[in-house]
Amino acid sequence: MKQLDRPFAYIETAQAPFQIGEYTIRPVARAAAIHWPNGGFVWNRPAALDVQQGDKTERFSIPDITRWGQIGAMIAGAGVGFLLWWLWRRA
Repeated sequence: MKQLDRPFAYIETAQAPFQIGEYTIRPVARAAAIHWPNGGFVWNRPAALDVQQGDKTERFSIPDITRWGQIGAMIAGAGVGFLLWWLWRRA
């Protein structure tokens, strides 16, 4: 895979399809990878489902609720930090 030769890669892959009744479903995943000489970090997450019925294909996105929770926690932490700084400065 040539994409992994770079220090940072963003990859979208479609997995093997499976059949449920008349529907063919193919999961899609996204990965962000950071590499350095002695290791690296890869973050995978499900991104969508491609659903095919006959010759019609629809893509259904999978929302990343965990990311929204992480962003909310960072905003709350920054707000508490600012509030404590402001209270400390007033004292």
